[in-house]
Amino acid sequence: TVTMNWGQAVEMGLLLLVPIALKRFGVKWTMVMGLVALVVRYLVFWGGFASGQVSLYYAAILIHGVIFGFFFVGGQIYIDKKAPEAIRGQAQGFIFLVTFGAGLLVGTQLFGYIREATGDNWSLIMQIATGMSVICALGMFLLFKDDTKAKEETVGEAKAEVEEALEESPEPTV
Repeated sequence: TVTMNWGQAVEMGLLLLVPIALKRFGVKWTMVMGLVALVVRYLVFWGGFASGQVSLYYAAILIHGVIFGFFFVGGQIYIDKKAPEAIRGQAQGFIFLVTFGAGLLVGTQLFGYIREATGDNWSLIMQIATGMSVICALGMFLLFKDDTKAKEETVGEAKAEVEEALEESPEPTV
């Protein structure tokens, strides 16, 4: 329980870095960093199981905060920016259902099959999890296009043009 509390404390602290990362690196790179942290987490778990060093399990638990903040919260923020205002709530609910509902269900079932197939060889299970995480991180890097910056720049340019036009127009007389 104490270990999980440390994990949650680290997660809360790292959530404060999400807006900074989004502003500095953008949505795509913030989410890719979250998936790279997932790869690192499974590598650390793998090292813990392979070497028998329990301290590595604790390190892997603390890494979860980066994954949650950068990938999951970053994704929620992307949906908030991308979805039209009229359906923003539904889009947020849908992404939550996909990631925390269907995603967890499928992942749990898949790892149940992997666990049975490997005979509870946790070192091998973590190798498989690491490989799957690498594929996800590469897929995100190669396939995700963050067009929210272009949208924000267009909105900013339009706003600047309107302000400029208002400054140039004569004051109305009443």
